[in-house]
Amino acid sequence: KKSKKSKKRFQSKKDRIRKPLTDITLGSKISGKVVDICPFGAFIETEYAVKGSHIGCALLHISQIKDEKVEDISKELSVGQKLEDLRVVKIDHEKSEVALSLRAPRPKRKSLSSVMEGEELEGKVARITSYGAFIDVGCNVDALVHISRISQEKVKDINDFLKIGQEVEVRIISVDGKKKTLAGSMLGKQADQYLNRRREILTRQQQRQHSWAAAEFPKTDIGFFEDAIKDLEDAFQEDYGEWSKQ
Repeated sequence: KKSKKSKKRFQSKKDRIRKPLTDITLGSKISGKVVDICPFGAFIETEYAVKGSHIGCALLHISQIKDEKVEDISKELSVGQKLEDLRVVKIDHEKSEVALSLRAPRPKRKSLSSVMEGEELEGKVARITSYGAFIDVGCNVDALVHISRISQEKVKDINDFLKIGQEVEVRIISVDGKKKTLAGSMLGKQADQYLNRRREILTRQQQRQHSWAAAEFPKTDIGFFEDAIKDLEDAFQEDYGEWSKQ
């Protein structure tokens, strides 16, 4: 809860003549001074007519302080600190609120149609799920690297192999313009070729067995897909070592 003294400190700025928000646009660079720090960010006093909870102050969210994750804002900023090159990333003219960033703007995203199968791209791990990792490769969509395409070692927990923000190199193995998806791999080309062949065989087997299995052991399509992936991974781990020596 803000103290009365703290509130007065900000309210005393009301009488100052400030520039209208129409003087700035998205991407504008401005300067300011840190006047308050809270768990979710810092309030930066500017020369513009920003209202919000602090008169004249724009919000610098914790996620916009630096590219790396910030745990403790007080270790990065201090009250009274002057900041330059603050980039305007949001303007709400109805509420007279402004959001700022100290991070460099993201490079222009490539269109899905410009990405080719077989292309090797550098990227960062953006998200990790139980079935794979999504890699930001600078495209409009992230590339999914399935758990079976992360390492030649058996992967039980993806977090043991990859971390959010980690820089990796992936090879694009599928581009689906209709579904707007990308699939990538961190394996070698020969390993991918072998894995693709195994997948084709397992897919044909599942198709032949589907009618019989549905009658004897009712199961959803998802259940068959999960079984196929498990069989594929087991076969890959058992057979790849011998195959690669030939």
